[in-house]
Amino acid sequence: MSFLATAAFHTAIWQLVVAKVLAGAGIGVALGALPTVIAEAGAPSRTGITTALYNNVKTLGGAVAGAVVAVILATPASETGSPVSDTQEAVSESGYVAVWLLCALLSAGAAVAAAAARRGAANQAG
Repeated sequence: MSFLATAAFHTAIWQLVVAKVLAGAGIGVALGALPTVIAEAGAPSRTGITTALYNNVKTLGGAVAGAVVAVILATPASETGSPVSDTQEAVSESGYVAVWLLCALLSAGAAVAAAAARRGAANQAG
């Protein structure tokens, strides 16, 4: 929700601070708990493998996400009609809004995937 809020309301500093505090709290809790959940879900003899795989995938995902965000933000503002000289690069507001909307979409997808995985695990246990 905070990514959608940021995309809609980002004209004042306090709006950004509130949205980013909420996003940081949610992401922090999720990323803090995930290694434990992964370690407990795997076989005890494979704890090292599962947690190492998680760390590698998280690093790869961060690299890919960083590259995608950089491409979105590197699109010159001159393409959106803003006057920018040839030597000056500027990031347009629409670039940031696109990143926030992309984050909102991916967060919703992750929530759906987590709910589906939880239902699948419950069906296997019961």
